Amino acid sequence: SDRETDTTSATASAPRRPAPAAAPPTAPQPYAVPADATTVSTSTELAASVAAATPRDIVLDDGVYTWHSPLEVAGGHRLWARNLGRTTLTFGLVLAGATGRGPELHGLRLDISDAGLASEGAAVAIPAGGAENAGVYDSWLLGNGALAAGLKARETNGLRVERAVVRAFTDWGIFFQA
Repeated sequence: SDRETDTTSATASAPRRPAPAAAPPTAPQPYAVPADATTVSTSTELAASVAAATPRDIVLDDGVYTWHSPLEVAGGHRLWARNLGRTTLTFGLVLAGATGRGPELHGLRLDISDAGLASEGAAVAIPAGGAENAGVYDSWLLGNGALAAGLKARETNGLRVERAVVRAFTDWGIFFQA
C-alpha cells in the first residue's frame, strides 16, 4: 500500500541549566612552618641553603631579601616565610632539578621591579626538564610592570599553584607550556 508518512522536524530543547558558578578566589592562608626546618635570615644564607644537595625545609625570617640575579632552587627544597607575606624577595626564583618531591614556595612575597633579576621574564621560572611536582602556595607574585609573567612553567608535571596573588605583569599572570 502506498502510504505517505508525514514527518515533522522538531527541535528538542532541554531545559537550560545555569552555568556552574566558579568558586571565588581564596587569599593566601596561614600555615604551620616545619619545626625541624633550617632557618635563614640573609640572602647569603638562603643561597647556601638552596645549594645543598639534600632537600630540606628552609624558613626565611621576616624581612626583605636582595640578590644580584635570579636564584636557583634545585632539588626538592621547600621555602617557607616564617610569617605569611612578611618575607619579601626582590629577585626571581628558578625551580629546577627535582623529581619526586619537588621544590615548593610557601607564604613568600616576590616583589620584583628589575627584569634583570628574573629568569625568562618571570618571578618564578620552571624550565623545561626542570622541577617536577613543584608548588607555589599562599604566596604573592608582584611584577610591578617590569616582568612578563608571575609564573612561567615549561615543566608542568605535578605543578600546583594554590592561593596565590599574581599582579602587575605585562603579558601573563601564569604561563604554562606543556
